[in-house]
Amino acid sequence: MENTKTKSINQTYGLPKMDYTAHAKVVGDIKKVYYHKSPWAFIEAYDQGYIVHNKVVGGTGHYRKTWNEAKDLRQNLANRYTAISNF
Repeated sequence: MENTKTKSINQTYGLPKMDYTAHAKVVGDIKKVYYHKSPWAFIEAYDQGYIVHNKVVGGTGHYRKTWNEAKDLRQNLANRYTAISNF
């Protein structure tokens, strides 16, 4: 059962649904990895598309079409886990 703090974090920083097909959605080769040293999440950039990896939940990948979408999701994950660690 969720406590009040957990419920508040989940409402503020919800998790995206698992995307088991993320790698099938990108086009081309991996070009660069961003935020790899982050304890929470990092971004893989491909010729077309990005995959945001959640390090806390087993490195799950979430496909995003644009850099801004990927960057926003990565920041949301970082904010979520920072809030949890600050309890």
